[in-house]
Amino acid sequence: MIKSALVLLLAAIPAWTAFNLDTGNAPVEIIIPAVAPVIFTDISPSGADATLVLRATTLIPKAG
Repeated sequence: MIKSALVLLLAAIPAWTAFNLDTGNAPVEIIIPAVAPVIFTDISPSGADATLVLRATTLIPKAG
């Protein structure tokens, strides 16, 4: 899972160049959309386990 998330984050690098550090929200605008496919394939394929999806989307942006 971590390898897949890293690949997706690296794929999102072009979006970082257009990101505004003064007014933007990087976790919401870049990180979560980049790892959402991994969350829905590896953690909760149907998205029905909201607690795991919420946990992943809250912990991933704070991991750095």
